[in-house]
Amino acid sequence: MNKQSPLFFSVLLLAGCAMPFGEGEGHPCELSANCVYDTEAGSSTCEEGYEWENPADLDNYNCTLIPESVCELEIPEAYMQDTYSTGCPPNSSPSGQGCYCDDGYTLNASADGCVQMCTADAECLDEETACIGGTCIIPPCSPDSCAEGLVCGNDGNCRADPSILPPAPMMDCPVLSSEECLEDNTCCIPAWDCIGMDCATLMPFDPEFGHGYWNYPLNGETRTDQYRSYVRKDVWNLIKYASASVACMSQNWEFGNGHLLGLGDMSEANGDIPGTREGQPGHPEGTHVNGHDMDIAYYQLTGDDNHLRAVCEHYQNGQDAYHCTSDPINFDLWRTALFLAKMHDNPRLRVIGVDGKLGVQITTAISQMCSAGWIQGGACTDPKVTYETTDNGYGWYHFHHHHFHISVSGAGFGLQSANAGPECFLPGCATVDPQSDPRAHIYH
Repeated sequence: MNKQSPLFFSVLLLAGCAMPFGEGEGHPCELSANCVYDTEAGSSTCEEGYEWENPADLDNYNCTLIPESVCELEIPEAYMQDTYSTGCPPNSSPSGQGCYCDDGYTLNASADGCVQMCTADAECLDEETACIGGTCIIPPCSPDSCAEGLVCGNDGNCRADPSILPPAPMMDCPVLSSEECLEDNTCCIPAWDCIGMDCATLMPFDPEFGHGYWNYPLNGETRTDQYRSYVRKDVWNLIKYASASVACMSQNWEFGNGHLLGLGDMSEANGDIPGTREGQPGHPEGTHVNGHDMDIAYYQLTGDDNHLRAVCEHYQNGQDAYHCTSDPINFDLWRTALFLAKMHDNPRLRVIGVDGKLGVQITTAISQMCSAGWIQGGACTDPKVTYETTDNGYGWYHFHHHHFHISVSGAGFGLQSANAGPECFLPGCATVDPQSDPRAHIYH
């Protein structure tokens, strides 16, 4: 059996905007008698579908078209299939936590199937790929081949340089209340704040697909049984806000794979560590309890999805080191940094843990965006991103090469976080041997 990277099943979510949010043709009223605003009743005689432009301006006889939210999620049929319970694809066999290509076969370019190993460029169906090392892949970059915002690295991969800003993002993305920004509307950003006494309530992370994110089944889940995906309502709000912000603001960035951000383990419905129901808790004791914590994928530059997977080499002397042993390879720095920055808009954000090889780049990128005026607030004045470049015992050195970990503190009532302080991953800065850490068996 060919022990190479496991397969990742993927599908594509499309979001289309038939009309930009807030735009519409005006409906002029030539005579005041045609459009009248009743100040006592707070209503006007505008035709159906139109509204008075400015109730404080009684000399303005214009009714304007009420903008309709027509940017809706288009979910391909493939999303409706429970691909995570159908076994391995052809020419591969199950092993451990995943599927591996059989001898003589290798991963295809999208890493969702196995194809025969190539021997010449002519055998590659995609004109952009070449036969390199028995696999049809995109050949090494050149100084002029990378998209704006990326540079050609010494290893032949296009990658971000945190010292060079990408094109300016879209800054006119409207943030609306949850009542105004409906679930299937991708033209707006739902507000992050949670109002009411139910913010500590655990809830399933629904809907499964949203503006900028995909809560896909993993680690034994199915589409009808996402038992590892329960989170506090205030965390639910914040994730939806951050992912929608990135989706809107990064529209004009030509780099990146353009796919939704994958969400990983949260908590179980009763607040237990994910996997407890099956007798296999997937995280160290004291983490991922009561819906405060979540594992989230890094945005990636290539591939058919942004699932939780390693974005760097993580082997030393033939053994898994459980952390990046090289600079990141398939890592969309700017979208990841923007997402983490937007998470800071909630002042109850406790900590965001990332891999040490990524941390320096991420914090530099956030600082660059702050200086450019693209982001502001807590991300610029009180950043919560933490990492370890060497193992100092804080708990961030291992197991963050395929995801970042976020934790949000309690809202003053309800269940409180079991973690103490922003510096450590585990309560009391406890340490766990990587070989016995339950996280060694997830997110491969």
